Amino acid sequence: MNLHIITSPRDLGTADLAALLQSKGLNIKPASIRRAHCVKGEYLGVVPRKLPNGRLVWPGDAVRRLLSGGVQS
Repeated sequence: MNLHIITSPRDLGTADLAALLQSKGLNIKPASIRRAHCVKGEYLGVVPRKLPNGRLVWPGDAVRRLLSGGVQS
């Protein structure tokens, strides 16, 4: 069985999300993001998708809306 996972090039991994938040002046570690996801199922209103290998993929469009001050849908 061949399994092909198609993710958008705009999607972010947890480390990428933390790096993006750090570039905006927020001191957020990837472990803090993972912990918030484990406790609440989301981080700042953004819900990730879980890949078959267990990694989280955060939707890039929702993250960019969050950082620009837009309203989450």
